[in-house]
Amino acid sequence: MTVHDWHRLPDALDDLADRSLTPKVLLADSYYGSADSMTLTDERSIDLKAPVPTARGGSSGRLTLEDFNLDEAGLVLHCPNGIEPVSASAVRAKLLARFDLAICRKCPDRALCPV
Repeated sequence: MTVHDWHRLPDALDDLADRSLTPKVLLADSYYGSADSMTLTDERSIDLKAPVPTARGGSSGRLTLEDFNLDEAGLVLHCPNGIEPVSASAVRAKLLARFDLAICRKCPDRALCPV
């Protein structure tokens, strides 16, 4: 398949429910392991078994958002080296964290960092 169709999952689950075929467990590939898919299946009492997709940077050895410490709202509290951002915000589902450049320039992980 050249185009992923995870956005069709609600339609597929509705169709299964309409035919009284809702599964208790749904096995899926990694593209279905997103938080949105998990929430959707949880709401329908379906146990989704799908690997969480590897972050794009993670497969290349780079740091990803998963390496940073976040608060309950999803804002960055600190980087993997314990440095707090100067500011952090979330706008339109995008996270922004600004760090002190003088500190980041000295960081041993600078070449791996997405900041």
